[in-house]
Amino acid sequence: MAQAELQSETFEEFKKSFSAKRGTRSNMNFKFLKNLSDEDVGEFFKQLAQKLGESFYDGQLDRVHQLIVEWQARGYAVRGNYAYDDAPFTPLQKPIARSRLMLLTSSGHFVEGYDPEPFGIKNLTRRK
Repeated sequence: MAQAELQSETFEEFKKSFSAKRGTRSNMNFKFLKNLSDEDVGEFFKQLAQKLGESFYDGQLDRVHQLIVEWQARGYAVRGNYAYDDAPFTPLQKPIARSRLMLLTSSGHFVEGYDPEPFGIKNLTRRK
């Protein structure tokens, strides 16, 4: 790697780099890291290294998968409730029964040609 390409980053930048918004290490399986404390991220990587080492010898990766799922749950639990007292809503002009409503949701959308294989599944769809 050329010297110009080497850049230092803070631990906070490293944690956030797994988020799709940052992109440098965009990985849907590890974006939860940005929600954890530095100590928890350090503990996660310590446990991950231990589980990878164990799996190296016996080929069993279930322990690695389980560890990641457990830490994902911890990371996303930190975020809290998404209910807000104020919101960008406008009162309806007529009763709901006479209104047309649309619900727009979003799931993992990826750049064409790049499948991050969330949960190790290629071409993951909502049906899967």
